[in-house]
Amino acid sequence: MREWIRILGLILLAMFVNRHVNAQSVYAPGEVGKIVLAAYNQNDFSTLDKLATKLRTEKSRTSYGRWNLSDFYDALYRAMLEGREDNSSEQWSKAEGKINRWVAISPQSSTAPIALGTAQTWHAWALRGNGYANTVTPKGWEDLAKHMAIARNTLEANKRISSDDPQWYVVMLHVALAESWKRDQYMALYEEAISKEPLYYDTHLRALERFTPRWGGDIQEIQQFAAIAVKRTAAAEGQALYAHVYWSAVQDIGFKALFAEPYRSSIWVQMKSGFEDVLKKYPDDWNRNVYARMACQMGEVDLFISLARQFNGEPIKSKSAWPGDYFQKCKEYAAALRPNNPL
Repeated sequence: MREWIRILGLILLAMFVNRHVNAQSVYAPGEVGKIVLAAYNQNDFSTLDKLATKLRTEKSRTSYGRWNLSDFYDALYRAMLEGREDNSSEQWSKAEGKINRWVAISPQSSTAPIALGTAQTWHAWALRGNGYANTVTPKGWEDLAKHMAIARNTLEANKRISSDDPQWYVVMLHVALAESWKRDQYMALYEEAISKEPLYYDTHLRALERFTPRWGGDIQEIQQFAAIAVKRTAAAEGQALYAHVYWSAVQDIGFKALFAEPYRSSIWVQMKSGFEDVLKKYPDDWNRNVYARMACQMGEVDLFISLARQFNGEPIKSKSAWPGDYFQKCKEYAAALRPNNPL
């Protein structure tokens, strides 16, 4: 009986995912992730391959402008961890074993080597340990280097079949960062990636890490990189990538660090023009909430009020949009300065 139930479950899963893979280009929020999780848990590698190929080919986006392909790989990463957050070596070993079966079953899959390289890079970090650099043991550094080299070999050996997927370059940039490639070599990889697909945001946001203070960069280098990224995407996206790059930088280094003088005004002008272009193409409430939060942090009360009045319902409560009671504080701040123009 249990075997029949299992078989019935697989049939229903196949009907569900095939209906989406074969026919649907617009996905509800979280839908891609659900398909990926179900397929991964059932070892349904064929569905994963079909869905990734479809998303990669059609370049469809979410309502807020992110590629659905990015959601696919985010969901695959979460599926590898099986809902856990310990990020342990044992967990990544298990994921590698499973994805190696995927590679063996589907040797022509362009997606499986990317998934395997992803698992191997994160396994390398788990072997290193989560502490600051000065707390890492010699063995931790050695294991990091060895396993990152394994990831690099996986990616390079499968470049011919996998690099038409822009995620291949995202993972390869991760390896390049961990291996401390020289700037020229690193930028050559980035240029190769965006020459093939300039509009895949994750490529730019991964490359940005190289220029943050954590990796020896500074605010000026972040600005210079943002200008390069925007130049390569302006024909299709306008100034939108400024918003994405600087918002990612805010998440990485914090608001005060990014908007320190003498760069505060110039970065905000660029970021604001970026948000305006984002909302022209993707007038999604998520984008509006994030823009409103930045407007409040920059003291642009009238802009904050204008954006908040356009929210479709309540403010979005999340760490990335409105954490804790931050919206209420912004609302009170605006009311104090504009008592005749309340929200």
